[in-house]
Amino acid sequence: MTGGLYDVYTKNDIEYVYANGVKVTMQESPGGNAYLHIKGTEGWFNFNWDPAFADSSNNIEKMKIGPDEIHLYESDNHADNFLTCIATRQETISPPDVGHRSATMCHMAVIAMDLGKKLDWDPVSERFTNSDVANRLRSRPMRSPWQLS
Repeated sequence: MTGGLYDVYTKNDIEYVYANGVKVTMQESPGGNAYLHIKGTEGWFNFNWDPAFADSSNNIEKMKIGPDEIHLYESDNHADNFLTCIATRQETISPPDVGHRSATMCHMAVIAMDLGKKLDWDPVSERFTNSDVANRLRSRPMRSPWQLS
């Protein structure tokens, strides 16, 4: 991240390791776009916008979700889905807790890149367990009288 019209990271290589051993990496693909690589005990898959998927078994697009498994509905326009759900009171394709956790992963990555170090995260307390400096970067000071309780 140096100069230019914006001050965001344009290249990344981030790895998240969950307590159950699942690894999620976010990297820049050879074509220059970011992609996600998710690896578990039974295989891996990559998600990118072009091509959409690649997986270790070459089966992900052929898999069928069973009748007793979780089914999500589709939306190709999240903004429209959000507005529709305001009117219908349905749950959105991206519920608030999913959006929160997704955004948290992005914020954790930026903080780790800013500090140039590996960080450990406690998802229950939503705090880094190995860096007070990183914890201070989770939010900005608020102007009086504004505060979060």
